[in-house]
Amino acid sequence: QVTADDGDPVSGSFAFSVGAGTAVPSGGSASAQVDPPALIAARWLLFGGFALAVGGAIGALLTGRVVREAAGRGIELAAPTPLLRVGALLGLVGALGAAVELAGWTLWRLPGGGPGRLIAIEAAAFAITLLLAMRLRSARLTAMAAAARQVAAVAPLIAVAVAEGWRAHPHEQSAALGFAATVVHLLAVAVWVG
Repeated sequence: QVTADDGDPVSGSFAFSVGAGTAVPSGGSASAQVDPPALIAARWLLFGGFALAVGGAIGALLTGRVVREAAGRGIELAAPTPLLRVGALLGLVGALGAAVELAGWTLWRLPGGGPGRLIAIEAAAFAITLLLAMRLRSARLTAMAAAARQVAAVAPLIAVAVAEGWRAHPHEQSAALGFAATVVHLLAVAVWVG
């Protein structure tokens, strides 16, 4: 298996020649490259977990205002509980699945290449978020303080958006704009979906 600079698996053939003559591609039709199903599932888990954690924390922060206003009028509303632990766990499983797909079971080799480093950063960010989210469960906080801590717990996931900005294909077309567009798009979709 060959892996491209961005971490996507590459398959197919490449014709070349040595010396005089031209390389003539062998017979057969060109086919579209398809990622392995395990990698597709891992990426879905990673992005789904990212959306649940980031979007849930931002949603809890935004709805905290409504809960406070209702309390000021004597109405008690329950603040929605974001799925931080579930999102962080799903993202961690997705990142580890992508890592296994990239490096096999030799995960210690991940930091040796660009794509491996990016996946290792994503896995670490999800693991840190999971640990912070687990600490939130035991704390007794006001709704606003809880929402602020939830946002702080997902702050490490900014590293996931940045890593995806470097990994994504728009970065190849325009380094600054492609990177920024991917990061902003990923964060906006996470807030919207989560």
